[in-house]
Amino acid sequence: MAVLGFHLVITLIALTVFSKLKSRLSFCHLLVLKGLYYFLPPSQEQLRSIVGKKYNEKKKRQRYNDNDIFNVPKDTPIQLTKFPLTPVDLNGIPFFDTLCFVFDYLIFALIVFTLSEIFIYFFPTNRDTNVSIIWLFIAAAFMLQGLAKLTASNIGSPELTAERNLIFCFCAISFLFCTVFTMSCDKYMDIQFTEGYKNFTQIIGNFMKEQKIYAISNYENKSPILLYLFLSTMFSALASMTLFPSLRYSTMYIRASLEASKPMQLLLHITFLLPVFILTLFMNPVRRHFVEGRYESITPSRFEAARIFLIVIWALLRLITAKIHFQSFLDSPCRKLQQLQKETGYIKSNEVQKLVIQYAQYFCAAALQYFLPVFLTLVVSLILKNLGDIDFFGTFNPSATTEIPKEMPAEIIDSNSLASLRILLNFSAQKAFWSYCLVNLLIINVALTAFGTIYSYNFVQEN
Repeated sequence: MAVLGFHLVITLIALTVFSKLKSRLSFCHLLVLKGLYYFLPPSQEQLRSIVGKKYNEKKKRQRYNDNDIFNVPKDTPIQLTKFPLTPVDLNGIPFFDTLCFVFDYLIFALIVFTLSEIFIYFFPTNRDTNVSIIWLFIAAAFMLQGLAKLTASNIGSPELTAERNLIFCFCAISFLFCTVFTMSCDKYMDIQFTEGYKNFTQIIGNFMKEQKIYAISNYENKSPILLYLFLSTMFSALASMTLFPSLRYSTMYIRASLEASKPMQLLLHITFLLPVFILTLFMNPVRRHFVEGRYESITPSRFEAARIFLIVIWALLRLITAKIHFQSFLDSPCRKLQQLQKETGYIKSNEVQKLVIQYAQYFCAAALQYFLPVFLTLVVSLILKNLGDIDFFGTFNPSATTEIPKEMPAEIIDSNSLASLRILLNFSAQKAFWSYCLVNLLIINVALTAFGTIYSYNFVQEN
C-alpha cells in the first residue's frame, strides 16, 4: 500500500471483487427484484375453458391445434396467476443485463468513493491520487449509455412512430430553453458559470504561454458562444433521453400513491417533491437568505455540502421506494383486465396474453427508466463534491487545486511536470461546470416529472 497508495489499492480490490461476484451475486437481485411478483398470462387451453367455447362436429373430426387464435368476450372474468419475479424469469428480457451491470457497478463505485472520502477525512495531508473519481466518470458513462439504448429502442424503428416524433420535437424545444438558460443562468442560479469560464480561459492562456504557444495564448478573449451552443446541444439531447423515463416514473408514482398506506404515501410524496426543494436551494435569493442572512452557522461551504447531502438522501429514498413503484407497475395487468371487462365486444386470445405478459417483459426497461435519471444526478453531484472542493467535514481536499493568479511567473510552473496539467483542472472552473450540469439535471427531472404527473393524472387512465 505504501508503494501504490490507499486509493489505488482500494480500486484494485474492488475490481477483483466485482469481477468475481458479478456472475454469482448481484445487488440488483437483492435490492430490486427480491419481493416482487408478476402475473403469468393464461394459456390458450385455459382461455378456452374459461370462455366455454363449443366446437361443432366438423371441427371435432379435425386435428385440434392448441395454438389456434379465437375470440374472447371482453367481459370474461379472467383470473391471473401470481409468481415471484426471479432472475431466471428475466433472462433474455431486453435490458436485463444492462440493469444488473449498471446497478452493481454503481454500488461498487459508491463503496470506493465512500472509502476514499473516509481515508481523506482521517489523513487530510495525504496527496495520493484519488482514483475514485474515475469510478464515478465510468458510472456516468454507463448510465448515459443505458439512456441512449432506451432512446434508441423508441426511435430505431423504420416506421414513423409517435414516440420518435415526440422525442425529436422535445429535443428541439429543449435546445431553445437550454440556450436561454445557459446564457442567463448566473442571474438566477448559484452556478457562477461566467466566472468559471473566465478562470478556465485565463488558466489556458497562462498554460499556453508557458508552453510557448503564443498563437492561442489569448484564449481568454474568445467568446463563449460556441461553448453555449455545445452545452445546449448536449443537455437538450439528454433531456430528450430522459423524457420517457420521467413520464414512466410519474405514472408509477401516481399509481403507487393511490394504492399505498398513509405512511408510505407520505414517503412517496417526500421523494417526489425533494428535488424541487433541492433546486430552490440553488437559486441566488435562497442562497443569499441562508448564507448572507442572519444564520451565522450556515457558511457557504456548509450550504453547498447540504445541497449535495440532500441529493444523496433523494437517491436513497428513490431506492427505498423502488419496490412499491415496480409492484404497482407489475400489477397493471389486473387493472387492465378490470377495465377491459367494462367494455363490450371481443378480443383475440393472443392479444389477451400479450396484454398480461407485456408488463413483465418491459420491467427491466421500466427499472432503468426509474433509476437512471436520479442515479446520474447523484453521480454528477459527487463529482462536483470532489472536483469542486466541497467538503462535508471541513478537511483539506488534496484532489482540488487552488486558483491560479492571473500574473503567474514562468518559473512557478514546470512545463514538463504533472502540475502543468493539473492547473487545467482548477477547482473554480470545475465547480462552475459541474454545478451547471447538476442544476440542468435537476431542472430536467423536476420539469419532466411535473409535466408527466399532470399529464398522467388528467389524461391517462392506465399506462
